[in-house]
Amino acid sequence: MLTAPHPATSQLRLTEITKRYGDRVVLDRADLTVSPGERVGVIGDNGSGKSTLLRLLAGEEDPSNGQVTVSAPGGVGYLPQTLDGVSGGIPAGTVADAVDSALAVLRDLESRMREAEAALGSATSADLAAYGDLVAEFEARGGYNADARRRGSARSGPARPGPRPSAAHPLRR
Repeated sequence: MLTAPHPATSQLRLTEITKRYGDRVVLDRADLTVSPGERVGVIGDNGSGKSTLLRLLAGEEDPSNGQVTVSAPGGVGYLPQTLDGVSGGIPAGTVADAVDSALAVLRDLESRMREAEAALGSATSADLAAYGDLVAEFEARGGYNADARRRGSARSGPARPGPRPSAAHPLRR
């Protein structure tokens, strides 16, 4: 169950979360609170529920029991650990492809902002308020510096290790 914020200071909160896949219990009555400004790392053995925890926080999955509370201006972004469905596919996909996929919501917001901007000359007060909401969400999601972050990731090259081309040998560096 995804609910509105509980305490005003809580950014992310899991309360008594249980997550089952069939008979397998991945998370058992887990609690977590991440307050604004806190940075958290998730570590654990393979199969211990790290990805499940992140999917729950992103709203990609629902818990079997318990409550997920998320309060984040602009929403929560989630980039899966595999490149399934990313442009270029797994073998050819790059980090930049994965980032572009993750930025799809921002691209949609930006497109809607541009459409609203084109109509500002004849906008009603409701149109202006809607445009303001779009801009606020775009800013909260870091839309104005997303391309700079994407350019930085594009230099990272292939998402999977492999040979890199060079002038001397097209398959090796």
